[in-house]
Amino acid sequence: MRAGVGCDGPDGPWRRRHASRDSLVLAELREADATGEIAGIYAEIRRLWAVPYVSSLQRHLATLPGWLEWAWAMLGPAFVSGLAQTAAWRAAEGVAVPRLPPVSRDALRVWSVDQAGEAAIRARWSRRSSASRSRSKARPAAMRT
Repeated sequence: MRAGVGCDGPDGPWRRRHASRDSLVLAELREADATGEIAGIYAEIRRLWAVPYVSSLQRHLATLPGWLEWAWAMLGPAFVSGLAQTAAWRAAEGVAVPRLPPVSRDALRVWSVDQAGEAAIRARWSRRSSASRSRSKARPAAMRT
């Protein structure tokens, strides 16, 4: 969608209500500004989804009175029980992700990555790949079946 064009066309009701905006940016309630029930929902999302921050969609829902609370009331029980996480692991296990070819030295040099930078990237990638394999084996048995 082009910036400045609402989802209902350049002259539709959405665009008229938001005519002062230069682009389509969702309002959001930052995690640092959340209090009470919203702060609690944010904390549950981070814990149960194992993420370091709450997504922009959830931060946007928090700006609309009652919306995040309603959404979490509908979705939260599936995450609290572990059903959503188990379903996600099962769905992901059936996905075959092809291995990407390595980036050539020539391409790295074009991107101004020198030999030291290349060594650092490859070392970090090697550590990450090893940690990822370990995490996969460490999942509870119920999530591996």
